[in-house]
Amino acid sequence: MKFSRLRVVHGFIFFFLTYVLCTLQTVVWYQLFGTWASPFFCFILFVYFGLDKEDWKSVIYCYTSIFIYSLFTYSSLGILMLTCLFNYILLYIVKNRVYWPGAAYFTLITGVSITLFNVVYIINSYLFETRVSPLLIWDRLFQILATTLLAYYAYPVIKRLDILFKPEMPSEVHGELNG
Repeated sequence: MKFSRLRVVHGFIFFFLTYVLCTLQTVVWYQLFGTWASPFFCFILFVYFGLDKEDWKSVIYCYTSIFIYSLFTYSSLGILMLTCLFNYILLYIVKNRVYWPGAAYFTLITGVSITLFNVVYIINSYLFETRVSPLLIWDRLFQILATTLLAYYAYPVIKRLDILFKPEMPSEVHGELNG
């Protein structure tokens, strides 16, 4: 496999986008909307890469995005990584069993995945942390609904960005591939 400049640019663009979305989620949102729970903006990219990329690319991106997100939160990196491991396993199973491209499918999987993230995060917090994460049921439900709704509208934008900076495929490969 050749390592091209376009592949590096592609990675940097999406890592920068993750950084911007984390900033929007954790800093800008509270300046604009006060104490309303923010949608999990960067998690939408986590799900996109978990579903639409090759396994090694998705693992690298998903865990790097969670590392970037950990810079913006009080959550421990270990709890976030363990929680995202469960999410990545879900995405891996879904990608290999039942997959079809499109915004509706992406929205459905984002909703399931963000729900799993919240449930597993609370469980991991109760199991491994001395200061457990509060339940905040209404905030978490709003975050799940807002993230799921936003995923539907974000999918075409993310897909266009991905195609725009996608490294060239060999000439003998035809059709749309998963990454």
